Amino acid sequence: MLKFTRYPIAISLTLGLILVASLSILASLYSIWMTTVLSGDAGAVNVSGSLRMQSYRIAFAIAQNAPATERQALLAEFEQRLTSPQLKGHIPSTEPELNQLFSRIESHFLTMKHTALHQPDTYLSEVAAFVADIDRLVASLEKWSEGKVKRLRQQQVVINGFTLFAASLFTLIIFFRVVSPLQALMRTVINISQGDRSARASYDRNDEFGELTTTFNKMADEIADVHNSLENTIHVQTQELYRNNQILEFLFSLSQALSIERPDITQLKQRTTKDLSALCQPCEIYWTTKDTFSDEHQYVVKCTSDRTHLVCRFASSLPDWQVRILNTVGEMFDNANNRLGSQAKENRIALLNERSSIARELHDSLAQQLSYLKIQIVRWIKLRERNADDATLDAIVHELREGLNSSYRKLRELLVTFRAHSDEPGLIPSVKSAADEINRISQQTKVHLYIDEQWPQDLAPSQEIHCIHVIREALTNVIKHAQAENAVVSLKVRDDGDLEIKINDDGIGFDVELEKPMHYGLNIMRERAERISGKIQYQRLSYGGAGVTLSFKPDYIKEEANP
Repeated sequence: MLKFTRYPIAISLTLGLILVASLSILASLYSIWMTTVLSGDAGAVNVSGSLRMQSYRIAFAIAQNAPATERQALLAEFEQRLTSPQLKGHIPSTEPELNQLFSRIESHFLTMKHTALHQPDTYLSEVAAFVADIDRLVASLEKWSEGKVKRLRQQQVVINGFTLFAASLFTLIIFFRVVSPLQALMRTVINISQGDRSARASYDRNDEFGELTTTFNKMADEIADVHNSLENTIHVQTQELYRNNQILEFLFSLSQALSIERPDITQLKQRTTKDLSALCQPCEIYWTTKDTFSDEHQYVVKCTSDRTHLVCRFASSLPDWQVRILNTVGEMFDNANNRLGSQAKENRIALLNERSSIARELHDSLAQQLSYLKIQIVRWIKLRERNADDATLDAIVHELREGLNSSYRKLRELLVTFRAHSDEPGLIPSVKSAADEINRISQQTKVHLYIDEQWPQDLAPSQEIHCIHVIREALTNVIKHAQAENAVVSLKVRDDGDLEIKINDDGIGFDVELEKPMHYGLNIMRERAERISGKIQYQRLSYGGAGVTLSFKPDYIKEEANP
């Protein structure tokens, strides 16, 4: 069952609607009842009025000496109308005046009836008084009917006025208890939808709309709190995103600076402390070589590669993101120092290898030639001391001149081989540069290149170094020994994934015995092939000339096979 204190508006509207409906129904029923009551008044007045005409008709019949039967018929008709239900039955017992007048007319009619039949002249003389009584009855009936109509009108006015008052009161209740609070809620909703999150509905009655207003205001407060919380969260996340972008930009810039061939570590450390101090405000950040720290408000990152420390002094606490960036910077400098150390070692090893290679080349070619020239000079001196003829001495001088020219030519060939370089990284640019240099200075041999489209752009650095040196060594042999007009360098990818490098020429070919001790260049190429786990083959070509084939598996295939 609904409680009035909990749902006052619903109960008020229900009761008001019931009251208005009841009054409307009551007015309708009362009007129907009064219509029923007044329905016989007109008939009674008409019947009573017809009695006057009937009285005159009887008097007319007497004056015309009508037969007695006719007068009896007119008297019977008069009596029938007088005693009919429309007249006698309609006169209420609560109206004494009407009953008295009607009784008087009834008694007077009995007298008039007797005189009409037996004393016609008396009837004619008294008919006017009799009609006057009938007129008084008719007037009383009309007055009585008009009174009832007047009372009905007054009662209807009262009922309709009360109904109108109840309807107006009901309308006012609806306006003040429903429409007005609803409009206030709608205005608040519109204000909130337009961005005014401080708008609240003001309605403090203890009814449904009061409870709805309280709930709505509470929801608006919660939404405002959530919105403010989201704004704060978005602001915080935006700041974090901006800070993370700065951190990434800083780390990327530092990574690029450290990834060059020979970065200035000292200068980069100074720049890093400035950038980190700007990112991690209000912390103080610096590098130090001191290895003992006692202050608890310090965070120290040790750089083991150069035994330095990245120190961050903070006031109260250090956020996790600052700890991570400090550790990352320390690791980056550690890796850079280790890389520089590894590069220095690799450079020393490469320098030693190149010195050994140059020594072998000089020993295998230029040193032997110079030894031969030295022997010839000693021979020329001995022959001159023995007073040899000029023809013999001139022949030796000619051999010395040819030997010097040959040595100078071999020296230039070696310089071309060892100076060939390329400004672009990778094996292919280096091979092209070496071939172009040889084609530029060589008068006899022309180098042609064939490079497979599937040849990888990037090989492991060690593989690139050894491959370019094998190619240079093979081309040097072609220039020095092959007496070839053309040399073809082809780089091909086999079906099994291995890489193959071929250097073929159309010269005189290899010696019959390839393994004799004086073939230092061939041994050097075999050693380089073994260092990259490859194979090298030397063969005579069927159409003449010599061929060198180097095959090996690239490192990226090895890594895929052994993850």
